[in-house]
Amino acid sequence: RGTPCEQEVLPVCHVRPAGRSGSGSMDGAMGKTGEQGARVHAILDTLRMEIETTAAEASVYEQQRNELERKLEAHLQELNVLHGHLAELERVHVNMTTTYEAEILSLRSQIEAAGGKVAQPQAGTPGAASATSVPSGLVGAPAASTSSLLLGAADTANALGGAAAASAAGIPQGLLPMGLGMARPGE
Repeated sequence: RGTPCEQEVLPVCHVRPAGRSGSGSMDGAMGKTGEQGARVHAILDTLRMEIETTAAEASVYEQQRNELERKLEAHLQELNVLHGHLAELERVHVNMTTTYEAEILSLRSQIEAAGGKVAQPQAGTPGAASATSVPSGLVGAPAASTSSLLLGAADTANALGGAAAASAAGIPQGLLPMGLGMARPGE
């Protein structure tokens, strides 16, 4: 039953002093010590279970935090990509606006050189909004949009001879609104 050393060591609570066979005080002290030991053991078990539960929860929270950090990084990358696309769109918009404004000025000067003056669009036509008139309710609004200027140029090209005049004026057919560039019915 084990080594000789293990056999010689006996638990303290099993040792009884010789000659005191009827003493009950030792048994009472042993009972209190056993009861306190059981309580301490129960408290330690509860504490161990709490620590294990807390460690498991900490592991779950760490996984959740890592997942949220990955999602945040993905969203930040997506926002950076969107920001890049937006900057590119703004650059293209500015370039297109500059190009269209330069083309409009060029077309106006070509039309003025060809006909002597820029004809105003006829009333009741799609390009009737003049480049210089601003409706009274729109104080501070831009005088004309690119589309109204193109419509005005197309109407002028119509007045000067239709599609041939538009081509001669340098207005690409793709920029003319449908039906413009040809003589209107009744003209």
